[in-house]
Amino acid sequence: MILNPGQVVAQRYEIIEELGSGGMSIVYRARDKRLSRDVTIKVMRAEHVENPEFINRFGTEARAIASLNHPNIVNVYDVGKENDINFIVMEYINGATLKDRIVKRAPFSDVIMLSVASQIAVALGHAHDAGIIHRDIKPQNILVMQNGMVKVADFGIAVSARAHSRRDDDRDDSTMGSVHYISPEQACNDPVDPRSDLYSLGIVMYEMMTGELPFDGETAEEIAAMHMEYALPDPRKKNPNINEGVWKIIKKLASKQPDRRYKDAAELGLDLQNVLAALAKENNEEQGNIPLGSRLARPRPAVSADDFEDDDNRSKLKERVAIGGAVILALVLMIVFVPVLWRAITGNGEQVAENVHVPDAIGLQLEYAVAKFEQEGLAIYVYGEEYSEEFAAGEIIRMNFHPNDLVPLGRVIDVVVSRGVSLIEVPYMIAMDIDAAFHLIENMATFTLREDSREYHDDLLPNQIISQNPAPGERVLPGTTIYVVVSRGEDIIMVAVPSVTGLTEAVARERLIDAGLVVGVVSSVESAAYSMGLVFGQTMSAGRMVTEGTAVGFTVSAGPPALPEPTPSPDTTPEPTPPTDPTEDPTPEPTDDPTDEPTPTPAPPQITSRELRLNPTIAAGLEVFELSLRRQLPTGAMEEIFHRAAATPADLPIYIEVEGVGNVEFVLFINGVPVGEQVIDFDE
Repeated sequence: MILNPGQVVAQRYEIIEELGSGGMSIVYRARDKRLSRDVTIKVMRAEHVENPEFINRFGTEARAIASLNHPNIVNVYDVGKENDINFIVMEYINGATLKDRIVKRAPFSDVIMLSVASQIAVALGHAHDAGIIHRDIKPQNILVMQNGMVKVADFGIAVSARAHSRRDDDRDDSTMGSVHYISPEQACNDPVDPRSDLYSLGIVMYEMMTGELPFDGETAEEIAAMHMEYALPDPRKKNPNINEGVWKIIKKLASKQPDRRYKDAAELGLDLQNVLAALAKENNEEQGNIPLGSRLARPRPAVSADDFEDDDNRSKLKERVAIGGAVILALVLMIVFVPVLWRAITGNGEQVAENVHVPDAIGLQLEYAVAKFEQEGLAIYVYGEEYSEEFAAGEIIRMNFHPNDLVPLGRVIDVVVSRGVSLIEVPYMIAMDIDAAFHLIENMATFTLREDSREYHDDLLPNQIISQNPAPGERVLPGTTIYVVVSRGEDIIMVAVPSVTGLTEAVARERLIDAGLVVGVVSSVESAAYSMGLVFGQTMSAGRMVTEGTAVGFTVSAGPPALPEPTPSPDTTPEPTPPTDPTEDPTPEPTDDPTDEPTPTPAPPQITSRELRLNPTIAAGLEVFELSLRRQLPTGAMEEIFHRAAATPADLPIYIEVEGVGNVEFVLFINGVPVGEQVIDFDE
């Protein structure tokens, strides 16, 4: 589905620009009008909206990312469908893909490559721990932010780790992963596990260090065969500057047999950090074991936009580093040796100690700890930052030495600093079905959901969420309980049916409307008992409690039935009436003939009532439904005499009283569909 700038999806996300497209979807940058932030919105292509396979893959990606919560994985904010638009709303990353960086700047230095690989490994470890295998790790699916943070994206063909042992003979090449980075087991359609993602990461590391792919060919089949049969080329032939430890890691990751690779991302992460530490130690020894600039303050991210600048800017960068390094080196020398010189000048010949005690910096703010260590002739290097519920932001969590340990004067102490409590954004669940909300929160595994109460609501269906606390978009602590108010549907008001028998049609209509009811079918039937125009029957008995707005019909008298004309005998010719004698009494003589008595008027039909039991069979899973009972009128029309907009299986059976004359057919409807009928003889 192609969207245009300015178009709004789900009454919330305003399209700004297209960012890219693939075979399954188109990606846009949009503005979340509700939370005033930019987001990435992925929309399924129109040609796939009727394809169950693509719909399933689209949902797989949404479920996979929504179940993960990690700073190195792109966050999912919302998933939905509006008309033919299937969409996923994700975190907007203001950066470029790792593929873009490789094309512009490869080969990378060992430190930059190891930093990128470490972040990818941490993200994969989190996904694998959650039971998700990515299956399509490649530079195009790795995003590098301007601050150097790496984000793993595109879980479109991810699978559950619980299904990794099942062979998928029905899958096509579109679910196989990018052929340049797939593992040998993916290439031959064998079962996959988390180690398959680690193989792909090894290929990505090779490309970062050489700027080239290890296996390439004219066809996908040829490349897949190389992954299965060819050994990984030695990247040092293309880049002699690659560290030996780096090459060992890449070689182990790219082993043809999964058992020869790292057993998991955690084991890989340890080796990556060990090589990084060794490289840092080498650099430190080259500088005479004197702490340089980055060790005196918080380090910038190991990979930043500066590391990928063009060649001209990078030459300039070296000049700035050289000048800045000289200044910082002078400052460091002052920090380390001024206390020594001062004691030498004023200490009356005191022996200067070679070792000093490490101060206790746990819980101190970084700037205070730096000052305290300077007084002792030591320096601080911020080795890393972590979220913590125990330590406030900026406080030191731990050190690589214990307090009071003796260390050489001028030693650099590694510390880990708190980033404060990791706050998580509350998802938007208003108007969501409560069962779907529970499923969402369960997958996120970071919140607890509680139903606070249920209220009537005119605009929301039963079980939809009216409000939530904390509010959507609010950032809160992990484990926070979200309380929601759930809709009970429209407020149902019950009213009593008034008696309209004996009233005129106009008054009867007015009486029903005043009672909060709707005038149903009005029929006209001859009646010897009621004068023309008067009501002599109604579809619901007086005093009965029904839902406000229920239709009530009635029957109006059309007057007494006409008597049939006598039919003369065909053999009898009426004799002419003789002229009347004016002198005769016109009053007829009385007679004793009983045949001369007047014909009695027939009694009007009697309206009787019966109790009708409504207990239809309800389909499995149908929790709320509309129930309606209608009667067949002599005119052929159907008249509704009972209606419940939101009935449940627990309401059944329902007993109602019906009235009529003679044989009357009643039909029961569920959600507007007839499900049963019954004929009642009211004359019995």
